Amino acid sequence: MNDTSVSVLCVDDQPEATSLLAQQLGKHFNCVTANKADEALKSMSEQGPFHVIVCDYLMPGMNGVELLETVRERWPDTARVMLTAMDTLETAIDALHAGHVYRFVRKPWHAQDLIKTIKEAAAYNHLISSERYLRKQLVGTNAELDEKVQDLDEANQLLEYWVEHSPAVLYSLSVDRGATRVNYISKNFRRLTGFERTQAV
Repeated sequence: MNDTSVSVLCVDDQPEATSLLAQQLGKHFNCVTANKADEALKSMSEQGPFHVIVCDYLMPGMNGVELLETVRERWPDTARVMLTAMDTLETAIDALHAGHVYRFVRKPWHAQDLIKTIKEAAAYNHLISSERYLRKQLVGTNAELDEKVQDLDEANQLLEYWVEHSPAVLYSLSVDRGATRVNYISKNFRRLTGFERTQAV
């Protein structure tokens, strides 16, 4: 996946933070910014889904964990990265359980480290999306196969019914070293002749 094809949504309530993110990431990715959770969700709906979302933890209204949880529910393939100046176990647990965060990045971040993280997150997104697509294809293929097997079973049942009630006996013979061998005799042999099929062998 080329970097220019990777779409990233950066969310922070501080305009100077999103401006810096756009400046640092815009040269490498297709970067969109939002300063509120509702703006971010609107961007996801209208311009997404994005490959990666980079979200601040502390925001008014809906915080970063709540936003990423919503993103996970609506756009599960989008890789979720959290920016945070907080380094508490509670924050990490909340983010991991609710938002299924792919990676944490500490504030203040280093541009190259963040770029590397986003590239890895985008690769993860591609892997998840590909797996989901293959699973969907497999389900479709299995459904088609099941349908064909069902059609074949129905055709076999019709054939058996037709043979059973046919006025003619179907049989198959083979000749081996001058000897004739019966390979198959239809089930209606007994009804039409009064003899068991084994007696004709």
